[in-house]
Formats: sequence, C-alpha cells, structure tokens
Amino acid sequence: MHELSVAQSLVELVSEQLAQLSVEPDERVGTIFVSVGKLSGIVPAALSSAFAVAAKESAVSGAVLEIEEIHPRLWCTQCLAERDVRSVQSICCDECGQPGNDLRAGRELLVTSIEFVREPQNAAGDS
Repeated sequence: MHELSVAQSLVELVSEQLAQLSVEPDERVGTIFVSVGKLSGIVPAALSSAFAVAAKESAVSGAVLEIEEIHPRLWCTQCLAERDVRSVQSICCDECGQPGNDLRAGRELLVTSIEFVREPQNAAGDS
C-alpha cells in the first residue's frame, strides 16, 4: 500500500511548514486539506487510514485529513477548450468524444491548506 508512504510524506511536509511558522503554544493542526486527482493512483479512503497511522506521535497528531477528489480534465483539440473526461477509463472529451492526451487535471496531490485549532485554556487552580 503506497498510501502509507504518501501519508508519511504529507506528515513530513506539514511538519516542516510548522517549523517555519510561529504557531502559538495553544494551537495545533486541526485539519489538513488536500486535493487528490482520480488518476493519481491514490485511494482516498486508504490515504485517510494511512494518515491516521503516520500522524501518531508527530507534530500533526490528532489532525484530520480532508480530501477533495479532482475529476480529470483535458484540453480538447476538437472543442478548443478544457473539458471533463468521460471516465477515468476513457480519456475522451465529455462533450464531443474526441480522445486526448493533454491532461490538465486529475493526477495531482496537493496540500491546499492547513487549519489550526486553539486548545481550550487549562483551568488549573480553579475549584
């Protein structure tokens, strides 16, 4: 399952970004938003499961991975426009049926944003 190595890379990438940011002590990563193309070879459910394992005991422990699937799009030489493909098995223009090989979307894996949450203040000493 290559999703585990992808998840580990995501954890490393976000951890490196955190080291460069000035994060308040009471803040932690709540959600990591990623876009995954349907032609990327990554199974979103497997990536989510693998992320939960890879994130344990890391700077992003407890974070949620929010995955947006990106449908493949191509440049159609017949329509002279960017179009959705009919299916991931048939890389053809959804409008005219022209086969194409100029994919514009559908193979990506992008971290699009990181959302932080503030931990509630510990009310030590209150009785």
